Amino acid sequence: MMDRYGSDELSRLLSRAALVLLLLSFIPDLRFLFLIAFVLLLLSSLRCLSKDKYARQGERSRYLSIQYKLKKELQLLQDRWRERKTHRYYRCPHCKTVIRVTRPERGKKIVIRCPMCRQSFEKKT
Repeated sequence: MMDRYGSDELSRLLSRAALVLLLLSFIPDLRFLFLIAFVLLLLSSLRCLSKDKYARQGERSRYLSIQYKLKKELQLLQDRWRERKTHRYYRCPHCKTVIRVTRPERGKKIVIRCPMCRQSFEKKT
């Protein structure tokens, strides 16, 4: 294993996904998942045995950036649900920043100033 890349988060994810697909392939109508699971296990093994560390690190960094964005979106959804009675969330049309505002009265128009780009925009509640 000298000079090999080894296991990382992406390899472990591929292995776990292959295991889940392998278990699902025992269902009679889902036999085709066995082939997909085999390909994922092969890909995970090839990643671990690869000597091209820079390419594997690039793949890992892309995976981690996607994972971070998904976690961020899920956290925003959780916050919106938890604070749905007291706050509203708006997205700035200029810089796309999410802004949390204390929930105003229904049917009124409010002017919101983005803390990032300092642009003002109007929203109806």
